Amino acid sequence: MNKCIFYFAICIGVFSLSYAFSSFASQNDFDNAFQQGLNSAASHKQQMKDGLNNFKPENTFENYNKSPIQSHYYDDVTKVATPIKEDAVRETDNNDTAQAIRKVDENLQFVDKQALANEISRVSEIQDHAYDIVHGITDEFIDCTKQQSCMTEYSEKQCEEAPESVLQYCKKKLNIDLIPH
Repeated sequence: MNKCIFYFAICIGVFSLSYAFSSFASQNDFDNAFQQGLNSAASHKQQMKDGLNNFKPENTFENYNKSPIQSHYYDDVTKVATPIKEDAVRETDNNDTAQAIRKVDENLQFVDKQALANEISRVSEIQDHAYDIVHGITDEFIDCTKQQSCMTEYSEKQCEEAPESVLQYCKKKLNIDLIPH
């Protein structure tokens, strides 16, 4: 039912927009707007070029250094190997942050990394096939068996009270609504 309402709302929206565009704008208006957009883009293109050519990082970034000590890791884009891994391992012995991270990692050895990896893999498969799952095309990646079966029982009870006068009659009806989970 909700799908029908959703699709009906989409159809009404598309029809309304198409009617509005067809009745309020002519082809000439669209051509003029498109041309204005092209002209605007061309003017902004030159502004962007000027901005890049005049950019001075030392005016933007605090403590900017044109030649940081890490520059030797990035000498050439074709460079295959750098000593960055060895330097990082050596630096961990002298760095408080690296030592704290290592200590936390050692304390978290109780985490079952394989189980965690399996669950992450399963969740990734569900994400990759979300459309099929939501639209009922497949349930390969989810367990659709009910864990618990809920039953709702309705019972109707009536109570009667003695009327206060001859002309009155009172009847109460108890309604119990159960919300399944």
